[in-house]
Amino acid sequence: MAQSKAAPGSITVGNAGMYVGQHLATLLLENEANIELEDVPFQGAADAIASLLGGHTDVVAGNLSDIYRLGDEVIPLAIATEERHSFAPDIPTFSELGFTDVIMSTDRGIAARQGTPPEVIDKLEKAFIEILTDEKFLDEMEQAGADMLIMNREEMIEEIKIRTETYQELLDSIGVTD
Repeated sequence: MAQSKAAPGSITVGNAGMYVGQHLATLLLENEANIELEDVPFQGAADAIASLLGGHTDVVAGNLSDIYRLGDEVIPLAIATEERHSFAPDIPTFSELGFTDVIMSTDRGIAARQGTPPEVIDKLEKAFIEILTDEKFLDEMEQAGADMLIMNREEMIEEIKIRTETYQELLDSIGVTD
C-alpha cells in the first residue's frame, strides 16, 4: 500500500480479463484504499498466473481455487470474502486489513436459452440441484479447492439484481459507461 501511494501505478496486478470478478475486486481496493494500481488484463486466469510466476507482474488477482492449487509457489496476501475461508484459514480478509468494501466472488451459473418452456426449466433446475448437492461431487469440489455456493433460480435472480447495482455503482465511480 505504501508503494502504491508513493508511486501510483507502479504495482502491476494481473487478472483474468477486464471487468471480470478479479478485476472488479482490484477496482474496489483501489477505490477504498485510495491507491492506483496498474491493471494488466489477460485472456484468462492461466495467463495471469503465468505472468505472476514468470515475474512479469507483481501480483495477481485470482480465484481462491487457482491460488490454493499453486501451493508454495505464491504467497496469498488477502481474500475478498466476508470471513476467512476454510480452504485457507491463514489468509486474512481485506476487511480484516481495513478494506471492508473489498468483497467479491466469481461464481458460475447455469442458463437456458430465452423461450425455454417453464416445465423444461423446472426439470433442469431440479436435476442440477440434485447433482450439485451430491456428497461425492461436493467432496471432489472441496479437494479441488472450489468453494460451492448453491442457489435455486429465484435466489440467483435476486443475487444478480444486487450485484448488478453494486457493480454499476463501481463502474460509474471510475467513469466506465455502457
